[in-house]
Amino acid sequence: MLSALADSGEVDILATTVCSLNPWAVHTVVAVNTYFNRPDLPTAAVKNPRVYRNSKYAKIIPKEFPQDAGLGEEAEVAINLYRRILAEQPDNSVTIVTVGYLTDLSYLLQ
Repeated sequence: MLSALADSGEVDILATTVCSLNPWAVHTVVAVNTYFNRPDLPTAAVKNPRVYRNSKYAKIIPKEFPQDAGLGEEAEVAINLYRRILAEQPDNSVTIVTVGYLTDLSYLLQ
């Protein structure tokens, strides 16, 4: 849905983050972004082993749609990406959309 809104010019996707530490999750997000013609969107992951979430689905997507993203442990730290992207934008110009755990947003607010 978000990509459809971006395609219609209603939103501008600045980045994507993964809120759990799963080795395949970043790769999956990059595969989805690539499928929707956004292969260069910055993608990062939370790096706290306490939020490791196993997923039988996340490993399937990278096998079907190989990407050059590497595993989640190799991705940029989500809070660093948030800070960099937000610092580049005018005040009050960004709306953060999240699905799933709020771990990376919690770290950002702290």
